[in-house]
Amino acid sequence: MQSFGIAGLLSVGVIFKTVLFFLLLTRFNLRARTSMLASLSLATYSEFGLLVASTGYKNNWINSEWLIILAIVLSITLIAASPLNSLAHRIYSRFSRRLKPFETKTRLPGDQIIDPGDAEVAIFGMGRVGTGAYDDMHQRYGKVVIGIDFDEQSVTKHRKAGRNVILGDPTDPDFWERTGPNKVKTVLLTLPEHQANMLAIKQITSVKFRGSLAATAKFDDQIEELKASGADIVYNLYGEAGYGFAKHVCQSLNADCSLQSRTGNN
Repeated sequence: MQSFGIAGLLSVGVIFKTVLFFLLLTRFNLRARTSMLASLSLATYSEFGLLVASTGYKNNWINSEWLIILAIVLSITLIAASPLNSLAHRIYSRFSRRLKPFETKTRLPGDQIIDPGDAEVAIFGMGRVGTGAYDDMHQRYGKVVIGIDFDEQSVTKHRKAGRNVILGDPTDPDFWERTGPNKVKTVLLTLPEHQANMLAIKQITSVKFRGSLAATAKFDDQIEELKASGADIVYNLYGEAGYGFAKHVCQSLNADCSLQSRTGNN
């Protein structure tokens, strides 16, 4: 029982470790959100400490009781950290006003104010689907289209290809504060994860966006969730893939000879 008591006290100490990391990271000019997410990911004791303790036990530097205590502490902090990290975005959304005062006035290059310019169509997620949507929209509407991606390498690649793409994360509540007033009328969400699209919709609707909001889904149940959250248009990537394939085949056949004429020759 004494071992469990000591393990409990050491487990509580991880709270101070998490707070310390948050304060330290904000002093390095990271935003409150970034600092909090990083701190929560570090809100455990390292498995490496257990290896060191095992070595200490083998060399008779510590007794077996301390090895058990450290194993219990590690287990407790890992179990506690799992739900905290899965709810990290919601936790920040709830306590952002209390956390933001810890930020410094200096901003890192990636945290500067975002200016979408005269863009009226914003595409979030510049993967394969997002890139295809961007190229089509750009062909239709020209320079009023902008792409936004959270991967800096992807942004650099698209810029070299001549696309108007900026760095940003639509699931980040601070992102919408950094954009300020803009002319965006249509938003297309092509993020790879369903939950990321859901969270992005939540952030967009929270800033009273009055334009059209479209999102992609992979399954039928996701369509209803996205629409219930505020999406005006939802495109089922898998459901529409067959239609797009058939349409492509028909267009190719019509380029050579009509399907009707081929059928008539049989």
